[in-house]
Amino acid sequence: MKFEHIGHSYIQYAENVARMFFRDGTDVLVHTELVRGDDTTRLSASVFHDGRNEMADIIVNNDSASYIKDCKHNLGVCVFNACRAVTGKELPFGHLCGVRPAKIATDILLSGGSEEDAYRHYVDDLRVFPEKARSCVTVASEQIPILSRDYEKRCNLYVSIPFCPSRCNYCSFVSHSIERAGKLVEPYLAILIDEIKSTAKLIQSAGLTNDTVYIGGGTPGILSEEQIKRLCGVINEYFDGYSEFTYEFGRADVATAEKFAALIGAGVTRICVNPQILSDAVLEKNGRRHTVTQFYEAFEAARIAGFDNINCDVIAGLPYSTEELFADTVGRLIKLGADDITMHTLALKRSSGYYEDSLVIDDGLAERSFNAAESLLHEAGYREYYMYRQKRAGGNLENKGYALPGKKSVYNILMMSDAATVISVGAGGITKLVADGGKTIKRVCNYKYPYEYIEKPDKITDNLSFIKEFYKARGGE
Repeated sequence: MKFEHIGHSYIQYAENVARMFFRDGTDVLVHTELVRGDDTTRLSASVFHDGRNEMADIIVNNDSASYIKDCKHNLGVCVFNACRAVTGKELPFGHLCGVRPAKIATDILLSGGSEEDAYRHYVDDLRVFPEKARSCVTVASEQIPILSRDYEKRCNLYVSIPFCPSRCNYCSFVSHSIERAGKLVEPYLAILIDEIKSTAKLIQSAGLTNDTVYIGGGTPGILSEEQIKRLCGVINEYFDGYSEFTYEFGRADVATAEKFAALIGAGVTRICVNPQILSDAVLEKNGRRHTVTQFYEAFEAARIAGFDNINCDVIAGLPYSTEELFADTVGRLIKLGADDITMHTLALKRSSGYYEDSLVIDDGLAERSFNAAESLLHEAGYREYYMYRQKRAGGNLENKGYALPGKKSVYNILMMSDAATVISVGAGGITKLVADGGKTIKRVCNYKYPYEYIEKPDKITDNLSFIKEFYKARGGE
């Protein structure tokens, strides 16, 4: 894919729109141009592909109070219209490229607009499919009671466990397989626990209250019973007042009744046991080393231990799967009584095995699978409550969380919003500091890889100093 931009530097949105239509490596030229006249500016885009050339243009007034914003946005719209004409494709989210498609509806509702106002904006202005527009509005309405709270003096804690039993073919997360990096777990935990203690002291000095805790990965379930008790024990010793404590246990092949009992004993309120697909053959071909039987056993063990809020992740569009198999998986999870079901769409991420193998995602399979399963969830009383999108996702679709009444995750909602601070500890952790009602947002990152995190602790010290100064400037100690 090649790009030519003439007369402007507003390239990011325009190029992102084009990438929703064409995969990397496609023989296509996208040409954009801005020509400013005395009173108006002409924006245009031409797309050359497969022997065809289509052009679209829009006129913007030079005296517009939002001239730069208008130019950036409408260049993207021109690219969208030209790409659509060349390919004949219709995208479910129109020319909306953002990670958080429901945020637009949330902003409209919080500013006093109606659900109908939000719906019409998606459909009329952004070219979003009606069913996706309704879903965005539903997600926003589910989130409003949580996002309308005051989070100025509150925060959330994310704890990273970047290890897995083995790496699945589709995975792109910063994680190390225990097969190769098992010796790093203990030294990693030692540094992590020290960072948790220092972070707790900083939060206290800043006058913050912690709302939620989320231990994610990777596969946090790889920790032993003793390691789980040690990690959670430190969190409970140094943090209190949280209303939700999630442990993303992950894969069923590392589950034991003793680990689940340790988590219940540590006050964990929500757990994730993720099958991805309920087919031994498809799991094996995608490099995920657990069986369907192991998943059922792990789910039952978690229930017996006392968990009344269990999330299950599934992936639509996996190679070797079918839409019937995916719908059957979701139907079985509903019958099993999963409290929260998160549907992901397969995304071809650069660091995954499938990207290296030049896999071509079956967009039709992803879309049919997602739609069939979504109908089952609605019929069973699940409500979509959070949503996000990833680049190179099959069919340009979304990832979406569905929950039964009273079971939605507060952390998931806050993490995907600009409403509240999330302080992240551990390798790959990205802290998001939010202040002034979301008008001020700063991010600070730990080293990505466990060996860097262990060997270079000065980075942790620097990050904590940055966070301390951020809150000191706002009245903290």
